[in-house]
Amino acid sequence: MRHPRLLVCRDEVGIGERLRDLARQRKWFFRSRRRPAACLRLLRRGCPTVLVLGVGGRLIGRALEDEFRLLERVAWLLPDTMMIVVLGREDPALAALAWDLGARYVLTTAQARDWLPDIVVGLMKAAMSCSMSGD
Repeated sequence: MRHPRLLVCRDEVGIGERLRDLARQRKWFFRSRRRPAACLRLLRRGCPTVLVLGVGGRLIGRALEDEFRLLERVAWLLPDTMMIVVLGREDPALAALAWDLGARYVLTTAQARDWLPDIVVGLMKAAMSCSMSGD
């Protein structure tokens, strides 16, 4: 089995530091990247993987489009990747789009403060179990 990976992409909502500590405690590979293309390159290098995409409240236009294009590509190319989207603002339309593009969880930053570490641990266990059954 490959080493578990936790990747935070576009940490516009300030979740990376807390997850870095979680990854260190669990001995997971951790990376945080700003550009979706860099995130996709890292994702292709192995699994089990949990991707946390932080979509900030100020993103609009092309930047927001890039975030959701990443979700679409990951769902299509790397379907075993567990994806979580953390929205910087309450936005039902963006939440619905994230669900449609394959996110396992869609949270706001307020929810993420309380629930994100436990959700990441649960999804990583699921990813690891899928990886072991596929080997």
